[in-house]
Amino acid sequence: MFDFHFVAAEKNFLSNGAYLVATKDVTDNSNQPKPHVPKVKCRAIGAASDFLKAMSNPVRLSILCVLMEGSRTVGELEEILDVHQPTLSQQIGELRDAGIIVGSRQAKAVLYRLADPRVGQIIGHLRLLFPDASASAIWKGAQFSPSVQADME
Repeated sequence: MFDFHFVAAEKNFLSNGAYLVATKDVTDNSNQPKPHVPKVKCRAIGAASDFLKAMSNPVRLSILCVLMEGSRTVGELEEILDVHQPTLSQQIGELRDAGIIVGSRQAKAVLYRLADPRVGQIIGHLRLLFPDASASAIWKGAQFSPSVQADME
């Protein structure tokens, strides 16, 4: 059993009996309430959490599913996903900032592609865990094309 310790104020018990203890910043003497942010001492857990957070939005996950099939411009993503351009641009920015996708200028447009091969592994597992016969082609068709794999190498 793993026992993750954080320097402590509140214990959160997990189903396996392990517990997480959240911390509070006690160095600030002001009376302002501080946000409750747990400190994670394991870098891998923090990195995995950040990676999953970057993917954990329906629009961002849809973008990643489409990009698994190949590079696309914002206009193409807008048409395929039926998402308005401002929303799409915001979500692309989140994925780009997380290093999950990259863009390259092609004439007047920016062509976006996957930058991290772990995306395909995660989406593949998600598709197995959440099968749906009535799912959209975007969800069902999310497979790496050979050109996408070559782009990430």
